[in-house]
Amino acid sequence: MPGYQDLVGEARTTNDEKRLRALSTHRVTAVRTAVAGNPATPVDVLEVLAEDKHHLPRYEVTSNPRPEAVAVSMAARRSDVRVILAQRHDLPAEVYEALFSDPDRQVRESLATSTDRADLVARFAQDEEVSLRALAAIHPLCSDADFERLSRDPSNRVRATVAGERRRLSEDMVQRLARDRSANVRWHVLTHHRDRRDLAELLAQDADEMNAAQARHHLAELDRRDGKAPT
Repeated sequence: MPGYQDLVGEARTTNDEKRLRALSTHRVTAVRTAVAGNPATPVDVLEVLAEDKHHLPRYEVTSNPRPEAVAVSMAARRSDVRVILAQRHDLPAEVYEALFSDPDRQVRESLATSTDRADLVARFAQDEEVSLRALAAIHPLCSDADFERLSRDPSNRVRATVAGERRRLSEDMVQRLARDRSANVRWHVLTHHRDRRDLAELLAQDADEMNAAQARHHLAELDRRDGKAPT
C-alpha cells in the first residue's frame, strides 16, 4: 500500500482525471495540496480545493499554471486566497485591476507590497487608505516625487514610515521630519539615525519625554563610542 508521500508524488504528476478527483478528497493535506497544484486537475475540483478547510490547498490553487485557476482563485469565498494570488507577477492586467479595487484591504496591501508595476505603486501612493500609502512609500518602485509628497502626507503614520527610509531621505527631509508635529515621526527619525549627534542633541530637548530620553541615551552611546567622559 503506497504511503502518503507516494500519493503526493502521484497527485502532483498524474494526468488521470478520475484519480485526481479521488486524491482531491484525501485526508492528508499534502495530498490535496499536490492536487491543487497539478495543471491537469479539473476546474471544478480546483473550485472545491479553493474552499478547502486548510490554507495550503487553497493557496496552491493560486499557483496552479492552468489558466482557469486565476478565475477560480478570484471567485474564492475566502479573501486569503486573493491575498496570495496578488503576489504573482504574471497575471493579466485586468486581474491586477480587480485586485487593486478588491473590497478586502489585506488583498490590496498584498498587492501593494509585492507588485512589480510602477504604475500601481504610484496609484497606491495616492490611495485613500493610509496603510496603502505607507506601503507605497517603502516600495522600491516608489518615485522620488511620490516619496517627497508622502513625506508631507497628512497621516503621521505615513510620514513616520518615510522617516524610517534612511537611505532615501534627503537632508532637507531629515531636518523637516526631525521637527515634525508628530512625536511618532520624530521618534522614527531619531531611531533610524542613531549615529547623528546633531539629531540626538536636537531631540534631547523634545517635548515628548520618551523621545527626549531616547535622544539622551543615544548621546551617551555616541560619547562612549567617541571615548568622551559622560556628562
